[in-house]
Amino acid sequence: MGGTLRLRGNVLALTVVAGCLDIAANGLYLLAAHQGELSIVAPIASLYPASTVLLALAVNKERLRPVQFAGLGLAATALILAAT
Repeated sequence: MGGTLRLRGNVLALTVVAGCLDIAANGLYLLAAHQGELSIVAPIASLYPASTVLLALAVNKERLRPVQFAGLGLAATALILAAT
C-alpha cells in the first residue's frame, strides 16, 4: 500500500482550481461570519451540498429521483423562510 497518486494534465489543473476555490470559499465564509449577520450566513453556507448535486447533474449527467428534487426544493424554501 505504498503507491503514490500522481495527477496529470487536465485532472491536475482541475484539482488546483478546485483547491483554490475551496480556499477562497472558506475565507469568504469567515469574512461573512465575522462581518455579516450569522443568521443569514449560516443557512446559506449549509446549502453547500446542493452545489455538489447540481454539478453532478451538469457534469456527470446524473439523474435525480423526484424525492431528491423535492428535497432540493424544500431546502431552498427553508432558506428563503429563514432569511425573511
